[in-house]
Order: sequence, then structure tokens, then C-alpha cells
Amino acid sequence: MNETENNTKREKKLYHKWWIWVIGLIALIFIFRIGSSTIEKAMTKDIPNVMGVNYIDAESILKENGFKVSSVETDASSILSNDTHNRSVKKDEVFKINNETSPNYNYGRTKDKKITIYYAKDDYTYNKPVASTTPAPTAKSVDSNETASTSNTSSNWKQFLKDYEGWVDSYITFMEKYKENPSDTALIAEYGKFMADTADWATKAQKYEDDLKEMSPDDVAEYTKTMARIIGKLSDIAK
Repeated sequence: MNETENNTKREKKLYHKWWIWVIGLIALIFIFRIGSSTIEKAMTKDIPNVMGVNYIDAESILKENGFKVSSVETDASSILSNDTHNRSVKKDEVFKINNETSPNYNYGRTKDKKITIYYAKDDYTYNKPVASTTPAPTAKSVDSNETASTSNTSSNWKQFLKDYEGWVDSYITFMEKYKENPSDTALIAEYGKFMADTADWATKAQKYEDDLKEMSPDDVAEYTKTMARIIGKLSDIAK
């Protein structure tokens, strides 16, 4: 095999390697972020809220909805006394479903349709601690703080998308230089920098996945527009 053929093979191999890395990064940061949530919802089933219901009635409700139920008689004080959702319960009332103790939960889900309910062995009375003399924040101030926090997170998310698109642009510039001169050894250093950047972008994406929880319609729209532009740019460089 002559030198020209070796160079051609090397060019194709490195080019494909870079293409795989960029597509993989996009999938890691964006596509998996949205797709995994969709798949998860499709594979799981909502658990009806039977907190505070007599365990016999709770069993009937859950079984009618297709769940396999295990009932456990438990000393409620052993679980609720140090729990965030400490409260009074009557004998035979359900006070815990799987690992959930909140009486107002509305997000319980299960994949295998198996549920364990815990019901009180005896009456349990929760004695509220003495109220603090420090005024509690008003509902208005709490709502205001939550709104400000959500707005700030959304703004940071949009900036993240903008920065990520800028990084993809710099990658495309690199690819154009490489395609014009694949024998330029100086490009190896740039290659290493792009590789190091992938870990940073993955870390940033994870942070926003934890902070956003569920995207607002505006966030989804911004994500969609940004991804459309990025995919278009990558399609052009692949030609």
C-alpha cells in the first residue's frame, strides 16, 4: 500500500472518529435527556394515592388497577416519628406506599406494577412541636422567591444552549480546517482540547437536568430551535 493510500485511510478514520464523538456528545447532552424521560413514562404506571385509606380498601383499589399488592402491618411511630411527613394516623390506615410517605403525593410510578403498602398497627398521634416565634414567610414571598428561582434557571438554560451552539460552531471550524489539510499535525492539539471539552459539557448538562426537572414550554421551544440549527450545521459539514 503506497503513502497516498495510507494518508487517505488515515483521513477517513480520523474524520469518522470525530464525527462519532460529536454525534455521541449531542445524544448524551440533549437527545438522551428528552428521550429517556419519554421512555420512562411509557414503561411505568401511575400509582393511585391510597394514603389514609383502610388497607383492605386500598388493596381492592390497587388490584382493580392491575397492581400486585403486598400489605405490611407496621408500628407507624417507628417510621413517621422522624419523617418529614410525620402526622397522626388511625389503626389500619395506609401511611406509606413503597418508599413514599407524603399524604399528598401525585407522582408515584412503578415499572413492575408491584406495590407494598404499610398500614398502622395501632393509632398513632403526632404531637406538633411548639410554634416558633419567628414569623414564617408569607405565601406571597415564597411564591415570589420560587418564581425568581425558576426564571433564573430558565435564563441560565438558554445561555447554556447558546454557549453549546457556539462550541459546536468552533468544532465545525476545526473540521473545515482538517478537511482542507488533514496532514497538519498542529490540529492534533486542537483535537485533544475538544476531547477534554466533552466531559465539561456533559457535567454542565447534568447540572441543568437536575435543576430544571421539567422544561417549561419556552425552554422546550428554545431547545428545539437550537437543536435544529445545530443539526443543520452538522449536516452541512458532513457533505
